[in-house]
Amino acid sequence: MNFFNKKYLFPSIAAVVLGAPQIVLAQSTVTVYGMVDAGIEVSNAGKGTQTRMITGGTGGSRVGFRGREDLGNGFAASFQLEMGFATDTGSLTQGGKGFGRGTNIGLQHKDTGTLLLGLVNLPYYQVQSKVDAF
Repeated sequence: MNFFNKKYLFPSIAAVVLGAPQIVLAQSTVTVYGMVDAGIEVSNAGKGTQTRMITGGTGGSRVGFRGREDLGNGFAASFQLEMGFATDTGSLTQGGKGFGRGTNIGLQHKDTGTLLLGLVNLPYYQVQSKVDAF
């Protein structure tokens, strides 16, 4: 079979050229987010005044990646990768697990809802985190 034959070469080029705009026009978003949670602790516990840095005072330091891809016909795919870290040492929290805070993939439809698979936060946390001042 000769692939340079016009019969095979030009339909292949046309398929690539006509298919490329569909790939380029995909609606997707990726968000990088995070929080550094550190504090200063002052203690007068018998040995004079001691001052030290503490990590994770209210919610824990974190960095994460969240994305969504529109698949068309009301469908969308999503993902989330979130890991915690200690601000004083830089080590991973959640038992040393990389992306141990929230790691999931999902499929959404505008009429039927969302299916998430992986390490997913409880509904209470999802609602509470929207109104938490910290």
